[in-house]
Amino acid sequence: RILPILTDTEFQKIDTLMRAILAELYMMEHGNGEKYETYDSFFCSIIQNFNKSNSIDKESGSIISNIILHAPRIPLKIYEILYKMISDEQNGAEAVLVGLAIIRDLLFYRPPVRNEGLTTLFQLLTDFRSSIREKVCISFL
Repeated sequence: RILPILTDTEFQKIDTLMRAILAELYMMEHGNGEKYETYDSFFCSIIQNFNKSNSIDKESGSIISNIILHAPRIPLKIYEILYKMISDEQNGAEAVLVGLAIIRDLLFYRPPVRNEGLTTLFQLLTDFRSSIREKVCISFL
């Protein structure tokens, strides 16, 4: 498991802390000529660390989803990370569902990154592995 069983209070603390750190980094770099290198790097490393454990469950998936959907800025590299999360056959079904749900939510609720989300979705739908294509089709029906 990536995280021990968390109480609701502990979950809220982790979620709040991650969002506060991201918001602070965003504000620090906002006046820096639209360069968000530290923010993007930190943001992506959070999500990659969840994915590296290869044991994404409902609880950690909820944390990942909250961090991404409530972030002040979505780095485009997040779609590469989500693509790997979904297409890596070593990841379990929960990781695939979490990744696809995040892409779906970004398509609906974050219009500035919609084009990249659609591109990632099309890449998954045209993957050479039929198992990946089937998972994508089933979750978007």
